[in-house]
Amino acid sequence: MRIKEAILRKKIIQQLNEEWKDYEDEIAALLRQETNANHPNELLNLLRVAKSMQLKQQKISTASFSPRTPRTPHSPTKSSSKFPFSPELSTLKESKRWQRRRRRVFDERENDPLDEQSGLGDEHKKSLTRKESQDGPKQHPLQAFVDELQTKLTVLQKRALKVTWKRLSEAPKTSGRGTIHIMEKIFEKMVELEPKVPSLFYKSAFISCCHDRKDGRAVGDTISTTRDHAHILVQYIDTMLQLMFEGKADRQMPSPEEIGAYHVRLYPLGLQRHMWQVMGESMAEVMFVQECVRAYPHAASAWSLLSVAFTDKIYGACKPPKDPSEISITCKPIIEREDSPSSDSGCPYSNKSSMRDDHSGSEGTSGVESVSPHKEPPNSIGNRFGKLRPPGLLHPMNLSQEAIYEPPIDYT
Repeated sequence: MRIKEAILRKKIIQQLNEEWKDYEDEIAALLRQETNANHPNELLNLLRVAKSMQLKQQKISTASFSPRTPRTPHSPTKSSSKFPFSPELSTLKESKRWQRRRRRVFDERENDPLDEQSGLGDEHKKSLTRKESQDGPKQHPLQAFVDELQTKLTVLQKRALKVTWKRLSEAPKTSGRGTIHIMEKIFEKMVELEPKVPSLFYKSAFISCCHDRKDGRAVGDTISTTRDHAHILVQYIDTMLQLMFEGKADRQMPSPEEIGAYHVRLYPLGLQRHMWQVMGESMAEVMFVQECVRAYPHAASAWSLLSVAFTDKIYGACKPPKDPSEISITCKPIIEREDSPSSDSGCPYSNKSSMRDDHSGSEGTSGVESVSPHKEPPNSIGNRFGKLRPPGLLHPMNLSQEAIYEPPIDYT
């Protein structure tokens, strides 16, 4: 069989060489008549066929032999199309194929005579070279952190995170074992390890309440109390695990770097950088105490790695500025409540009245009446939610004038 294939290949190559020589002679004869412009179309056709013959010869000499009958070059025929020596452009696929064949003949596309004769050549070039810019969905801000975390976790640790968080989320809230209660324990642990944390929360809650009143926002739109942070931490872990196992998330959450940069403005209120490390240690210790984490293999190491990686990212981004006067204390939330999911998804932000319990109300609404003595508008906090707490609750906050009024804030 190999001998027969070699003989057939040799015959085909000889036949192509003979046809190629004939076309070379015809082309040379036409090129001698440079002054005669009566045969432009015939010259173009001969060039195209000669180029295709040369390509066929190269394919036969390099590719493996296939038992097919050789295709002889066709003679130029008239076409019903208005373009000379071009096939019917009945479909876009055929037109693109014809354009590709024509481009093989002419190496210099700018000097293509067919483009000058037919007005459709430029359109075909644009249609072939145009790339549809389909902007896909934007990457989630947490995706980079989740991808980096996945490289550090093993398969067993990932499974442990998913199973233990699901069990913690399914626990009834009335039993005191829900995820919100667990996240609040993290901040309670921080208070035990770092005594300056309570005053930081009190001051930020007070200033947030003042800015809420100034801007006309409802109570609870800002994230300042420990309960607010507990809700956000639950949503944060939910989003990280959704991105890790499903590749998409229901809500948009900021990256750890954005959270660290946002908390820089709290340095005048007493924020210290090592508090993030205390938070990571507290989070790991609280998660270790949970029964499902202690019982499930590799769960303790997985939660330890998650908490340390999360707080380290925030620690690196929360650098104090060299000039303290550059810090501006504003209370615009980095995570808007309006962007949170609806009430059917079980989001704690769906019912804003639930945020006004004894714990958050004592921090978020105390002392507002003493800040602005003017008459309250009809849409103010006091008229919406009843009488405010007496200003006597301001004494345990240990507020300082420098912390609140530097840089100065206009409350009018």
